[in-house]
Amino acid sequence: MSLPNKIINNIIKNFFALMMVIGCLLTSCKKDKEIDKEDQDKGADSIVVTTTDPILLHADSLFYFAKDVYLWNTDLPTYQVFKPQQYANSNDELSGLDKELFAITRYAINSETGLPYEYYANDPDGTSKYSFIDDLSAASSSAFHAKEKSQIDDNGYAKDLGIEFGLYGTDTNYDIYLLYVFPNSPAGKAGLKRGDIITTINGKSVGSNFDNDYSSIINGLYTSSSVSLKGTKLGGGSFSTTLSVTSYQANSVLADTIYKAGTKNIGYLAFYQFTDPEHGDIELDNVFSKFKTSNVDNLIVDLRFNGGGYVATAEYLINLIAGAKLNGKIMFKEYYNNDLQQGKFNYLQTLPYLDDNNKIELKNNGDTVTYADLDYTVAKNTSNFKSLGNSLSNINTVVFIVSSGTASASELVINNLKPYLTVKLVGDSTTYGKPVGFFPIRIGKYDVYYSMFQTKNSNGEGSYFNGMLSDEKRTDNPKYALGDLNEDCIYSAYYFLNNNSFPTKNNTKASLKSRTSPVSTTLKQLSSAQKNLREFRFQGMLEKRNRLVIKK
Repeated sequence: MSLPNKIINNIIKNFFALMMVIGCLLTSCKKDKEIDKEDQDKGADSIVVTTTDPILLHADSLFYFAKDVYLWNTDLPTYQVFKPQQYANSNDELSGLDKELFAITRYAINSETGLPYEYYANDPDGTSKYSFIDDLSAASSSAFHAKEKSQIDDNGYAKDLGIEFGLYGTDTNYDIYLLYVFPNSPAGKAGLKRGDIITTINGKSVGSNFDNDYSSIINGLYTSSSVSLKGTKLGGGSFSTTLSVTSYQANSVLADTIYKAGTKNIGYLAFYQFTDPEHGDIELDNVFSKFKTSNVDNLIVDLRFNGGGYVATAEYLINLIAGAKLNGKIMFKEYYNNDLQQGKFNYLQTLPYLDDNNKIELKNNGDTVTYADLDYTVAKNTSNFKSLGNSLSNINTVVFIVSSGTASASELVINNLKPYLTVKLVGDSTTYGKPVGFFPIRIGKYDVYYSMFQTKNSNGEGSYFNGMLSDEKRTDNPKYALGDLNEDCIYSAYYFLNNNSFPTKNNTKASLKSRTSPVSTTLKQLSSAQKNLREFRFQGMLEKRNRLVIKK
């Protein structure tokens, strides 16, 4: 049951005042001076109301909800120690909240590295590896991610040029290769394809000095509404075109094909993003219907460009791969913090529950459902394999092609199959490393994505915070189309499925004939905060809120 929009708006409008009132009733509204050292040592906390300023209240709320839902909530200090209002910024509220969230994510330390779990090497002083805030007033209403990370929303709708590129060479002699192009995008309609090389951006030649070229690359290919490009085509010849940012439907399946190898039928799938199940499931079904008809018995799943997305769509892919064979067996479990699992929280009962349609639900007695009414136990957040109509029944080995940008829901797919199948990884040295997920917590006009749960497979494995190690290190070779066996990564995967071993370097079918190395370590800008090209892609694992059971 849902409430009329007018009531919803009023509830949201007055939410923070309501939260503080209820919080005061629950904690007797102790003042700072009433919090003694014993309370602080025990981690005791209280809601302190000193203002009605919404910006200050938002800063308080960001901290209070973290104390309940953050995966590592017991590592957080008390309100009095943290002082959330110090981050309030009346001139740029989002900037202040971002700094506060970053500060929250500094407390939990990974014992393996001695660094915060959310330490992000590309921007260690300003960006958290997992948690972020989405400004709903600035982003698409259907987007589930920070707008600067990607321009593709959860339904697969995009508003950009439709390309991603990679740099090959050195900082003083490099090529800008197109790594993929969405067919329905402005670039796709202009005839651009993977392997084409950009040599001129808005009249400026690029490729001889990365420092000087960086602004032209970012402004032209990411932030401007239109760009003029010139370059060379992969098959020979040149191109000259002007592209304008346009809305279009992006396809998650970048390529698919089937290879015949003796008696083996090897399926290949390049999958870009785990969009909302309503869209992602359809694309996957179309591919696996062909795989099933062709009796595919080995798989290559190319996730080198996949930064994650919806858990539900990742589950769907897993079930298509092995659901028929493993029906009923445990796939994975989600672990919220111990307090949530035990129903211990101080602030969630003040937050009206919004379903995936942003509707407030009511209990049978008419009371508003809050986030405290959800069941966060492991038992209620365990997923089992299911046999689907197009599930394959005879897959024993899967080779995944990965990159350092392969993250979250993509890693979930890999990890969940490891206990049951032979799983190998080809590509960059390690994947991104994101075994945690989230769903949004609404604070004012912001959706906050705290790291909220960790996933573990049926063997209890899931601590790949530093990424998954590749079994065979290979570099993406954009001179060949996705699905082309001449491409290094694909050929290595194909070779393994036929020989149960990877090819030696001399057996690799193809390599770039010139400027063979990927972007060299001398390109320091690629790993810095301001000049990290991967920052424009989403990396996350999003759980649908209605997956959680409402306790009766």
